Amino acid sequence: MRGGAIGGLVVCIALVFKKEWAYFLAPIYALLEGLFVGGISAMYGAIFNGIVVQAVLLTIGTLAGLLAAYRPGWIKAPKFMEWYAAFGLMVTLIWLYIEFLRLLSKLMSRD
Repeated sequence: MRGGAIGGLVVCIALVFKKEWAYFLAPIYALLEGLFVGGISAMYGAIFNGIVVQAVLLTIGTLAGLLAAYRPGWIKAPKFMEWYAAFGLMVTLIWLYIEFLRLLSKLMSRD
């Protein structure tokens, strides 16, 4: 889990300074963050039954809303920035997923 978080941070910092590397580094970032998010999901899933599925559904709903806004052209990116914009979307969705886990865990622990 820590390796995924640290590796993802290094790749993220590299992408901030070298946007042209996004085509190559964005998938690597996705794999590293997958390790990190998988570890966090396993920890939360062991404590709260069903929380991971709820957080995934909320994140998918957010992605669907963003894609619905992209289709009619409400969200635009220049052609040379598309990979960078996709990377930003991926980072945001991962952050939202972790925040959904935290929010749901607080709601479930009130019982």
